[in-house]
Amino acid sequence: MRPVSDAPELFCNARAQAMTRSGFEYILSKHVATAARKAPSIAGKGVSPHVLRHTCAMHTLQATRDVRKVSLWLGHASLQSTEVYLRAGSDREARSAPRHVGARC
Repeated sequence: MRPVSDAPELFCNARAQAMTRSGFEYILSKHVATAARKAPSIAGKGVSPHVLRHTCAMHTLQATRDVRKVSLWLGHASLQSTEVYLRAGSDREARSAPRHVGARC
């Protein structure tokens, strides 16, 4: 539960101050460890704040088909930055997707 705070940040620490990047990583790693006990396949995944951010951006793009919304959400200064970011992500996903025998690309 979020402590009462005047901080505008979404995530606050136990002292009701803005959570640091390392603090968020620490909390996330604890939750990943807990999840891995119930679903061991998670243990081998690279779950990080960046992966969460990128995954959310890709899902937002798939849901809205609007790069401008993704750009605003990511806080990018330009659409070009977002397009490069999304292109790199989709290229990585395409390389890691399983190939089917006889599949046409």
